[in-house]
Amino acid sequence: MVVDGSLRVSGADNVALLRCLSGSIELTDASAETAALVQTVNGNVRVRNVTARALQITSVSGNLSIDGAAVSRLAARTTSGTVTFQGALQPDGLYEFTSHAGDVNVGVAGTTYGDLARSAAAMAKAYPAKRFVLYSGDNDIGLVGGLRSPEAIAENFRLTVEAIRSQVP
Repeated sequence: MVVDGSLRVSGADNVALLRCLSGSIELTDASAETAALVQTVNGNVRVRNVTARALQITSVSGNLSIDGAAVSRLAARTTSGTVTFQGALQPDGLYEFTSHAGDVNVGVAGTTYGDLARSAAAMAKAYPAKRFVLYSGDNDIGLVGGLRSPEAIAENFRLTVEAIRSQVP
């Protein structure tokens, strides 16, 4: 545990616990066989390219940034900061993104509008927001096994928006 100062770990195997009282934590290109806990009281946390069965990231006063984490269980919680996630979600995964006084930004890679249409209502209910920004289409167009028609993509987009509006009018 670091009491005062930042902590940077890169290329480590079997990461279990990174804790910092006053300072930022950066964890990159690392793995954990089971679960990893990354925790700071007063500082930002940045996690990139981490593989673990479960990952818990917390900060009382700081931003959390998760990019390219391959995990099936993720809890990212901050009291007064922004949570940003970019990456793919596991089909059987469980994900929690919480900020009491900041934004939660989730960018999901590898999905199509069909995937979003099926999960948008649950996501909108779990993470109510004033605005949702949808960017998709690349995976719909380049879908393995053939191209989706523009009409099919537009219909799935309509269903996604409808699902979100059903939870957040």
